[in-house]
Amino acid sequence: MLTRPKPSRSRRASRSAGFTLVELLTVITLLATLSAMAAPAMVGMMVRHRVDILRSELMQSMQQARSEAMARGSTVTLTRLTGCSTALLNATDWSCGWTTFVDMDADGEEEAGDLRLQSVSVPVGVRLTKPTTPNSSQQFNQFGQSVTLGQRFELSPMDSQYAALAGSVCYSTGTRLRFKQGTGSC
Repeated sequence: MLTRPKPSRSRRASRSAGFTLVELLTVITLLATLSAMAAPAMVGMMVRHRVDILRSELMQSMQQARSEAMARGSTVTLTRLTGCSTALLNATDWSCGWTTFVDMDADGEEEAGDLRLQSVSVPVGVRLTKPTTPNSSQQFNQFGQSVTLGQRFELSPMDSQYAALAGSVCYSTGTRLRFKQGTGSC
Protein backbone atom coordinates (compact mmCIF):
# COMPACT_ATOMS: atom_id res chain seq x y z
CA MET A 1 0.00 0.00 0.00
CA LEU A 2 1.28 3.34 -0.98
CA THR A 3 1.02 6.03 1.58
CA ARG A 4 1.20 9.64 0.89
CA PRO A 5 3.83 11.52 2.70
CA LYS A 6 2.49 13.87 5.33
CA PRO A 7 2.85 17.53 4.38
CA SER A 8 5.62 19.21 6.20
CA ARG A 9 4.84 21.55 9.01
CA SER A 10 5.68 24.67 6.97
CA ARG A 11 3.34 23.52 4.22
CA ARG A 12 0.45 23.16 6.66
CA ALA A 13 1.13 26.64 8.12
CA SER A 14 1.11 28.28 4.72
CA ARG A 15 -2.24 26.73 3.84
CA SER A 16 -3.90 28.02 6.98
CA ALA A 17 -2.32 31.49 6.90
CA GLY A 18 -4.43 34.50 5.91
CA PHE A 19 -7.89 35.87 6.61
CA THR A 20 -11.24 34.90 5.26
CA LEU A 21 -13.34 37.45 3.42
CA VAL A 22 -15.79 37.59 6.34
CA GLU A 23 -12.99 38.35 8.82
CA LEU A 24 -11.59 41.06 6.57
CA LEU A 25 -15.00 42.72 6.10
CA THR A 26 -15.61 42.62 9.87
CA VAL A 27 -12.32 44.39 10.58
CA ILE A 28 -13.01 47.01 7.89
CA THR A 29 -16.49 47.65 9.33
CA LEU A 30 -15.06 48.08 12.84
CA LEU A 31 -12.38 50.49 11.61
CA ALA A 32 -14.95 52.54 9.70
CA THR A 33 -17.18 52.75 12.78
CA LEU A 34 -14.33 53.81 15.05
CA SER A 35 -13.15 56.40 12.51
CA ALA A 36 -16.64 57.87 12.23
CA MET A 37 -16.83 58.19 16.01
CA ALA A 38 -13.38 59.83 16.28
CA ALA A 39 -13.76 62.28 13.35
CA PRO A 40 -15.62 65.08 15.20
CA ALA A 41 -13.05 65.11 18.00
CA MET A 42 -10.22 65.24 15.46
CA VAL A 43 -11.79 68.21 13.67
CA GLY A 44 -12.06 70.09 16.96
CA MET A 45 -8.42 69.34 17.75
CA MET A 46 -7.34 70.59 14.31
CA VAL A 47 -9.28 73.85 14.73
CA ARG A 48 -7.78 74.38 18.21
CA HIS A 49 -4.30 73.69 16.80
CA ARG A 50 -4.79 76.28 14.02
CA VAL A 51 -5.94 78.93 16.51
CA ASP A 52 -2.94 78.13 18.74
CA ILE A 53 -0.55 78.39 15.77
CA LEU A 54 -2.00 81.77 14.80
CA ARG A 55 -1.77 83.08 18.38
CA SER A 56 1.83 81.93 18.66
CA GLU A 57 2.87 83.42 15.30
CA LEU A 58 1.17 86.75 16.00
CA MET A 59 2.72 87.11 19.45
CA GLN A 60 6.12 86.09 18.08
CA SER A 61 5.84 88.65 15.26
CA MET A 62 4.97 91.41 17.71
CA GLN A 63 7.87 90.47 20.00
CA GLN A 64 10.20 90.45 17.00
CA ALA A 65 8.87 93.84 15.88
CA ARG A 66 9.50 95.30 19.33
CA SER A 67 13.03 93.87 19.45
CA GLU A 68 13.87 95.10 15.96
CA ALA A 69 12.48 98.56 16.71
CA MET A 70 14.73 98.87 19.77
CA ALA A 71 17.78 97.37 18.03
CA ARG A 72 17.46 99.60 14.96
CA GLY A 73 16.21 102.72 16.75
CA SER A 74 13.43 102.96 14.19
CA THR A 75 9.69 102.29 13.87
CA VAL A 76 8.71 98.73 12.95
CA THR A 77 5.26 98.10 11.52
CA LEU A 78 2.99 95.10 11.10
CA THR A 79 0.52 95.66 8.28
CA ARG A 80 -2.26 93.44 7.00
CA LEU A 81 -2.03 91.53 3.74
CA THR A 82 -4.84 91.49 1.19
CA GLY A 83 -5.43 89.60 -2.02
CA CYS A 84 -5.40 86.00 -0.77
CA SER A 85 -7.97 83.26 -1.38
CA THR A 86 -9.78 84.11 1.88
CA ALA A 87 -12.65 86.58 1.44
CA LEU A 88 -11.94 89.52 3.76
CA LEU A 89 -14.98 90.91 5.55
CA ASN A 90 -13.85 94.52 5.98
CA ALA A 91 -10.85 96.76 6.77
CA THR A 92 -10.40 95.15 10.21
CA ASP A 93 -9.93 91.65 8.72
CA TRP A 94 -6.31 90.39 8.74
CA SER A 95 -7.20 86.83 7.67
CA CYS A 96 -4.76 86.88 4.72
CA GLY A 97 -1.87 87.48 7.10
CA TRP A 98 0.61 90.30 7.73
CA THR A 99 4.04 91.63 6.91
CA THR A 100 6.54 93.05 9.37
CA PHE A 101 8.93 95.71 8.14
CA VAL A 102 11.24 98.48 9.30
CA ASP A 103 9.19 101.60 8.53
CA MET A 104 11.86 104.18 7.70
CA ASP A 105 9.44 107.13 7.51
CA ALA A 106 7.00 105.76 10.17
CA ASP A 107 3.98 106.24 7.90
CA GLY A 108 2.56 102.73 8.35
CA GLU A 109 2.93 101.92 4.65
CA GLU A 110 5.51 99.54 3.20
CA GLU A 111 7.52 101.34 0.54
CA ALA A 112 10.64 100.73 -1.55
CA GLY A 113 13.05 102.06 1.11
CA ASP A 114 11.59 99.91 3.91
CA LEU A 115 13.19 96.63 4.97
CA ARG A 116 10.78 93.66 5.07
CA LEU A 117 11.49 91.39 8.04
CA GLN A 118 8.83 88.72 7.56
CA SER A 119 5.55 87.81 5.94
CA VAL A 120 3.09 85.48 7.70
CA SER A 121 -0.05 83.76 6.37
CA VAL A 122 -3.04 82.96 8.55
CA PRO A 123 -3.92 79.22 8.75
CA VAL A 124 -6.97 78.12 6.75
CA GLY A 125 -10.22 78.18 8.72
CA VAL A 126 -9.17 80.86 11.21
CA ARG A 127 -10.09 84.54 11.15
CA LEU A 128 -7.85 87.31 12.51
CA THR A 129 -9.26 90.80 13.04
CA LYS A 130 -7.95 94.02 14.54
CA PRO A 131 -11.04 95.91 15.73
CA THR A 132 -9.01 98.76 17.26
CA THR A 133 -7.88 101.87 15.36
CA PRO A 134 -5.70 102.00 13.32
CA ASN A 135 -6.98 98.69 12.03
CA SER A 136 -4.72 98.17 8.99
CA SER A 137 -1.38 98.40 10.81
CA GLN A 138 0.34 98.03 14.17
CA GLN A 139 3.44 100.13 14.89
CA PHE A 140 6.17 99.93 17.51
CA ASN A 141 8.44 102.92 18.13
CA GLN A 142 12.22 102.95 18.72
CA PHE A 143 11.60 102.12 22.40
CA GLY A 144 9.63 98.95 21.50
CA GLN A 145 6.36 100.46 22.67
CA SER A 146 3.10 100.44 20.78
CA VAL A 147 2.57 103.77 19.03
CA THR A 148 -1.17 103.53 19.82
CA LEU A 149 -2.38 102.30 23.21
CA GLY A 150 -5.13 99.76 23.89
CA GLN A 151 -4.62 97.63 20.79
CA ARG A 152 -5.92 94.08 20.38
CA PHE A 153 -6.26 91.34 17.80
CA GLU A 154 -9.11 88.83 17.83
CA LEU A 155 -8.59 85.23 16.68
CA SER A 156 -11.58 83.02 15.95
CA PRO A 157 -12.42 79.87 14.00
CA MET A 158 -14.46 80.61 10.87
CA ASP A 159 -16.82 77.77 11.78
CA SER A 160 -19.16 79.16 14.47
CA GLN A 161 -19.48 75.68 15.96
CA TYR A 162 -16.02 76.23 17.50
CA ALA A 163 -16.63 79.81 18.71
CA ALA A 164 -15.53 78.84 22.23
CA LEU A 165 -11.94 78.59 20.92
CA ALA A 166 -11.83 82.32 20.09
CA GLY A 167 -9.44 84.61 21.92
CA SER A 168 -7.75 88.00 21.92
CA VAL A 169 -4.10 89.01 21.86
CA CYS A 170 -3.82 92.23 23.85
CA TYR A 171 -1.09 94.42 25.21
CA SER A 172 -1.03 97.01 27.89
CA THR A 173 0.52 100.46 28.05
CA GLY A 174 3.95 98.94 28.58
CA THR A 175 3.29 96.67 25.58
CA ARG A 176 3.09 93.51 27.68
CA LEU A 177 1.51 90.87 25.46
CA ARG A 178 -1.09 88.51 26.79
CA PHE A 179 -3.72 86.13 25.45
CA LYS A 180 -7.26 86.32 26.77
CA GLN A 181 -9.80 83.59 26.08
CA GLY A 182 -12.83 85.03 24.26
CA THR A 183 -13.15 88.21 22.23
CA GLY A 184 -13.85 91.75 23.34
CA SER A 185 -12.00 94.20 25.53
CA CYS A 186 -8.97 93.01 27.46
